[in-house]
Amino acid sequence: MRRRSFLFLVAATLPDWGRALVKPGVLEDFSRQYGSQAVRRLNAWRELMDEISGLPLPSRLTRTNAFFNQLAFAEDGEQFGSRDYWATPLEFLGRGRGDCEEFAIAKYVTLVKGGVPLEQLLNDAQREVVELAHQAWNAYMTTKQQLVYLDMFVESAVNTREAHALQFTINRRTLQEVLDSEVEVFDARSARVEAEADHVIADLQLAASQGQLLQVMQQQSN
Repeated sequence: MRRRSFLFLVAATLPDWGRALVKPGVLEDFSRQYGSQAVRRLNAWRELMDEISGLPLPSRLTRTNAFFNQLAFAEDGEQFGSRDYWATPLEFLGRGRGDCEEFAIAKYVTLVKGGVPLEQLLNDAQREVVELAHQAWNAYMTTKQQLVYLDMFVESAVNTREAHALQFTINRRTLQEVLDSEVEVFDARSARVEAEADHVIADLQLAASQGQLLQVMQQQSN
């Protein structure tokens, strides 16, 4: 809920942010807090929003991505001592680094200020999260089915190993065959552990994609 409210606040205050950027007092405070290099980033951002306003949409996206992808990635805990701090674009540009939320918000603001209709951005976001949800569901079901087969593989390998060990005692299997069966058990269990890890990741991705989809749908319904 906090994240959704923050995004609505961002959208609602875009005109105010645009006007605030040209006020001398704001620029002076920004310069004192972050330094001259940050001011250059801020001015370049202002120029970018003016420059892309007349470009085709693909060019706006390309220019915006190229601009912000020059900045460094840093986790919130490293900068703010918090695991979930959402910085404004001004903070992001001032520090010159941020995590995925800062990149997303800054690009979102830039595109809206650059003339991309808000409705179009939301429609594009909906298509993206639906696709992510579809991919996450396929990964979840695939790994779930793999676990079923791998459980059978592990059981079969263990049975083979035990049979070979018993047959070795009556000279019906060689030591090499016994060792090979032991390796097969190890490989089967390793594959099962890897598949289980993949399944957990797919489960988390599915949950995350459902949350994103719900968020977008709530945005469009309000």
